[in-house]
Amino acid sequence: MALDMLLRLVALFSPISISITQILYGVIVVFLIYSLVKGSYREIAKSPYLKYFALMAAVLLVTTLLGDDPARSFKKYKEVLLPLTFLIGYYMCRRSLLYGVIFWTIAGGAIASIWGEIRYLLHESLGGPDDRSAGFFASPVSFGNIMALVVILGVSVLILRQYRSTRERNIYIIMTAISFMGLGTSSTRGAMIACMAGIIVGLLLVFRLYGIVMSIMLTGFAIALVMAIPELKVRFSDAILRWNDPTTSLGWRFVLWKESWQVFLSEPLTGVGFANLNQHFIAALPVKHQSVAHAHNNILQILAEHGIIGFIAVTALHLRLFIDQLVGTIRKNGFALMGLLLTVVFFVEGITEYSMFDSEICMLYWFIAGGLLAAQHSNMREYVQSKG
Repeated sequence: MALDMLLRLVALFSPISISITQILYGVIVVFLIYSLVKGSYREIAKSPYLKYFALMAAVLLVTTLLGDDPARSFKKYKEVLLPLTFLIGYYMCRRSLLYGVIFWTIAGGAIASIWGEIRYLLHESLGGPDDRSAGFFASPVSFGNIMALVVILGVSVLILRQYRSTRERNIYIIMTAISFMGLGTSSTRGAMIACMAGIIVGLLLVFRLYGIVMSIMLTGFAIALVMAIPELKVRFSDAILRWNDPTTSLGWRFVLWKESWQVFLSEPLTGVGFANLNQHFIAALPVKHQSVAHAHNNILQILAEHGIIGFIAVTALHLRLFIDQLVGTIRKNGFALMGLLLTVVFFVEGITEYSMFDSEICMLYWFIAGGLLAAQHSNMREYVQSKG
């Protein structure tokens, strides 16, 4: 019971507070270590995913040691541990508990969205952003990317009818709608496009021909919504009309992407190491229009910091999960499709943001993906046994 409560709290606080979430994960890890000593959860050692995690950690350790500044890189190397939340989701979220975890994740998103709207409206007294909603986070971008994952979870539950009563369905509709509002007012374009991509893929896979019609209608509604809200209209117009202007956020991303590619070409095998790419930005880009913290792109960030060998190691882990989800979806497993849609959103977000080792986004994604994959494998075993 105590573990179940901890997992539900992790789900609730993931869209709200990264600090509290990390503390809760710490308590769960202590419990897990104690259980391993007592003989429980021994199957974790046999997990193929653990081998992929170990390979990734080992390769990224090499790229850290061979990078420009190993001392600086070691401070960020701990980010390699973030995807291990997958194992917590996979081995500790029983299918019955998974429903609660998903419910409380969406509830946390709704709470964060409501608080974001309050901060947005009362920004002068509460210190929130004056033009974009950020929830409980400092950055509207982080908040928007989290909300995109929350919204696709809610939409997945609804289109796949993974609720257990009419009352629960209505609650999911309300919480998902509130989370969608938070995503919209964050004005995070990449997250909004990623969420739309996930929803459209879901509609097409679930409703087939009707899904095409629904996707066209949804796209039209989204365009109308963007045109009706001045902040969104300005941001999307800038992205289209001023895409090559470095003073805009998208134009500045093109500058960072070009420089990231040059850094990769300078060290193609092992890269420059964790946390060293931004030092190249600082040296090479005398005019700073926007943030130079990272490349704002998962692929270019991994290539520049860890080279080809690091990229292969990271890709192998994600590709294994994607193949599992895709195979389950082909076999008409609802949990597999939910995981696949979550992965679609996560990777589309990574086109314009660095989400691969971003703690808020990464931990939530891997935790929920692990729980969904466990439920998918459980369903498949039951299907095989029923046919046997």
